[in-house]
Amino acid sequence: MSRGPQRTPTKILIDSGSRKGLARSLTEVQGTDGVPAPWPFIQDNTEALEMYAILLRDIGALGVLKTQDGLALSICAEAIAKGNQCERMIPETGGDCIDHPQKGLIVNPWSRRARDARADAVKIIQAYGLTASARVGLTTQAVAAVSGAAKLAARFTNVKKT
Repeated sequence: MSRGPQRTPTKILIDSGSRKGLARSLTEVQGTDGVPAPWPFIQDNTEALEMYAILLRDIGALGVLKTQDGLALSICAEAIAKGNQCERMIPETGGDCIDHPQKGLIVNPWSRRARDARADAVKIIQAYGLTASARVGLTTQAVAAVSGAAKLAARFTNVKKT
């Protein structure tokens, strides 16, 4: 539980003409532009590497990838690959519903695992903003922040001294 009000976002401070916003924008941590490498835990999983390449291609086309995105992309690719592997097991084990000797008709455990793996992937995608629309928003914010910071800097440096 946090105490007091939330911090005002830097972009809002810059847009409102605050010197504090400009100072904060110059000190905020920025990621390094570049292509992220897959993490070692997916190196042996060819399907996860294929999913990683698809994510890298789709999000990389927007030009907003940072080298620090490697972990998020790797975890997401592994979850999607796990969901795909479970999905392939469903027809081999009797379909979505199977007849259990004691319990009768039940949901296939592979179906449940596939659903859970996909839900994990969605959580990761949302947490790290790995959708194209989220990344488009990032590029829009980056352009707006740069133009806002430039306007603010120009405003404070072009003040006539009397």
